[in-house]
Amino acid sequence: MLFLTPSLAHAAEPHHGGEADLVLPKLDSVEVAGMSGKSLLELGMIVAALGLVFGVVTLLQVKNLPTHKSMARCLADHLGDLQNLPDHSGKFIMMLRC
Repeated sequence: MLFLTPSLAHAAEPHHGGEADLVLPKLDSVEVAGMSGKSLLELGMIVAALGLVFGVVTLLQVKNLPTHKSMARCLADHLGDLQNLPDHSGKFIMMLRC
């Protein structure tokens, strides 16, 4: 149980190094699955961009779909509740702090 006390935790050896001290290899010198690191990074960026385009196109298609009247009314009620949420949350947090 002594090793869990805060005073002993700070008495440990100081930590040298960290993310700032990491030495990264050149992307061209690394090969993954027959591709250079640079090519793999570029392919990943292309896939991410295609995913973003797909998401935006799908969002626009779904937004333009017809909505049933009761669902539109329910959505309007929920959006109204969400707009009031920050006010109620702020009041609740202030009440807890006092």
